Amino acid sequence: MNKAIRLGKLVHPEDGTVIDNAIVVIHEDRISYVGTDEKQIPCGASVIDWTA
Repeated sequence: MNKAIRLGKLVHPEDGTVIDNAIVVIHEDRISYVGTDEKQIPCGASVIDWTA
């Protein structure tokens, strides 16, 4: 089952860079995508909105 999490901001722990309006896609138990392209959210994925 695919899941996608929408985040207002995501901080990269190694260099401190910030991704605004980030999307994290999880396939089974692995992260398969981190970025801002909503087209990467698989059709039928459960979407969790943590933007607030």
